[in-house]
Amino acid sequence: SILTAAESLMNLFNFSDPFKSSVVFVALVVLWVLLATVPTRVLVFAGGLGQFGWTLSTKLRRGDLRPKRLAQTPKSERSSNPLNTWLMNAFLGLPSDEDLRRTYFWDTQKVLQQEAATRSTDKRSSRLRNLWQAKWYGTIEIVDAAHDRNEAFSIVQGHRLLCWKSVED
Repeated sequence: SILTAAESLMNLFNFSDPFKSSVVFVALVVLWVLLATVPTRVLVFAGGLGQFGWTLSTKLRRGDLRPKRLAQTPKSERSSNPLNTWLMNAFLGLPSDEDLRRTYFWDTQKVLQQEAATRSTDKRSSRLRNLWQAKWYGTIEIVDAAHDRNEAFSIVQGHRLLCWKSVED
């Protein structure tokens, strides 16, 4: 559809496919240099002469200089230009926004979960600092008389040490 083609063209210029994007940018720079240095009338003359020469050489290779209508030539006899085929395949191979969304869905979910964990940690830290005026907080290991190790969450508040059995408490 037209929207998919527009999205693919947009993704060509935002480097979704780096190789194809670099080829296009190099071609645009070469075209810019060519248009900046060569007069336009010379380019138009060269384009017309090139088209004429290409058509003449094709006719001479076939040995048929009589004009043919395109409708008379069967479609199977017409040869497709390999450059056109390569360009069309390259353009159709560009991803649309939906293709990119499907490809990077799980990566996006992972990043969003990491951001949510970071936000909740920051929120918890802010709450501990503001509510408890904590100078330090974290988990510690408490060793009892039987040499069993138990983790606990603790906060240093001024000169006091407050402990809980876990972070959730």
